[in-house]
Amino acid sequence: MIPSDGQIRWRCRRGMLEIDVSLTRFCDEQLSNLSDDDRVVFFAMLAEHDPVWWDWLLGDSLPDDPAQKAMLLRIKGGS
Repeated sequence: MIPSDGQIRWRCRRGMLEIDVSLTRFCDEQLSNLSDDDRVVFFAMLAEHDPVWWDWLLGDSLPDDPAQKAMLLRIKGGS
């Protein structure tokens, strides 16, 4: 299943404001440019809890999956 814009944006709503802002900014700037495969990867990442996202965004850890690592770099503005 390929998630819709609405489904993705809803999952971007987080308990931590800093994560919410980062994910919302990414959606505002890049959601329309994501391929169907990228949407599936991003949506799967959004199932992770805030502490995992916080570590990812701070660079304290990375996702194990290579596609998720690449997506994280895009979210952080690396490509």
